[in-house]
Amino acid sequence: MITTTVPPTAPPPRIAPSSAPPSPPEAGSPSGTAGTGDADRTMRRGDEGAEVLRLQQQLREVGVQTAPLNGSYDQPTEAAVQNYQSMRRIEADPPGVYGPATRSALEAET
Repeated sequence: MITTTVPPTAPPPRIAPSSAPPSPPEAGSPSGTAGTGDADRTMRRGDEGAEVLRLQQQLREVGVQTAPLNGSYDQPTEAAVQNYQSMRRIEADPPGVYGPATRSALEAET
């Protein structure tokens, strides 16, 4: 009688779930909200990017002076937003913060 030995089979390799940290937010997207309803996002000092530049342009369109159109939500931009809020009596957003109420009012004018 002939006996054949079969080599033991190794179990399939186990694939561990990824423990990699989530991807960092897109550069220039404040609060890591790129691509998640940017039209409703709140912006504040320290934010940068094309949306901030658009805000600066819109403020100029309605006669509110900002510093250079540079896409940086810096102190002059914060002050311009605060001036706009004061002129339009917007109190639902914190002073100098481009939140939903300020966005709605500004977009209605431009």
